[in-house]
Amino acid sequence: MSDWPLIAVRFALYLDLGLVFGWPLFCLYAPLVEGRSEPVPIGVPITLFGVLGFMLSGLGFLLMLAAMSGSGIAELDPAVVGMMLRETVVGWSFLARTASLLLTITAGLMVRWPRLPRLVMASLGGAVALASLAWNGHAAATEGGLELLHLGSDFLHLWAAGAWLGALFALLAMLVRRSPTPAQLDSAQRALHGFSRAGTAVVAILVVTGIANAAILVGGSSLAAAAAGRWGQLLVVKLLLFGAMLALAAANRFRLTPRLQKSIAGGDTGAAVTALRLSVGLETATLVLILALVGWLGTLEPVPGL
Repeated sequence: MSDWPLIAVRFALYLDLGLVFGWPLFCLYAPLVEGRSEPVPIGVPITLFGVLGFMLSGLGFLLMLAAMSGSGIAELDPAVVGMMLRETVVGWSFLARTASLLLTITAGLMVRWPRLPRLVMASLGGAVALASLAWNGHAAATEGGLELLHLGSDFLHLWAAGAWLGALFALLAMLVRRSPTPAQLDSAQRALHGFSRAGTAVVAILVVTGIANAAILVGGSSLAAAAAGRWGQLLVVKLLLFGAMLALAAANRFRLTPRLQKSIAGGDTGAAVTALRLSVGLETATLVLILALVGWLGTLEPVPGL
């Protein structure tokens, strides 16, 4: 069986579950920081992301079992599927992901609930669902005393990436409005400022946990072997894309967002909004490419033969 269906579903899961966590998290801190009304929708996106994650999670679990058994999904033995669910960490993480996604979907559907409890409930469900992906990658295979360290580092890495992803998609949704009103532009500018403060912590967590994960997976003695293989080459591409994201984020924070603020005061916002749309769109596309690489990297051995 080809690895590409599994890689595609892994990528889709990272993307979707990052939004399941990151979208409501952004809605929690960005509007409240500035005391403004809700700048992006809550119920429909959260529900859709949760339902899609629910379906992708089931498909990914079956594809993983099929890859392990060397067969197709239709050929899987129901008894084996049940055993994997009940008796393996992969099965337990799938069940935890399923339950947490149901929690998130419920939060999205409860339109009569107050805003804050819905967002907290959705964010917590998304955090568990996203963290459960750590058991589908290399961290689950780490042995000895490093296992808990690797899993903890993976959790933080996933949450930081999800927070960045959700913020970018939400900001893009705010910036692509046709003929935005001055109030909408003011909300977008304030949301950009709100995320810029959180973004520093997000980048720091990604850098520290990324270094820790690479050190645990590879180690100094096998660094050359890892760099020569496909896993190492894809990791280099991932790091280059991450560097491009940092450059775009810096441009947004220090040049384009202040430019939008000045243009709002001056009444001519067209050029500033267009520049921000392009920059945030490129940053978002770059992160999506990184997630595609992450979906692929998780199916490869960092150092073949070790």
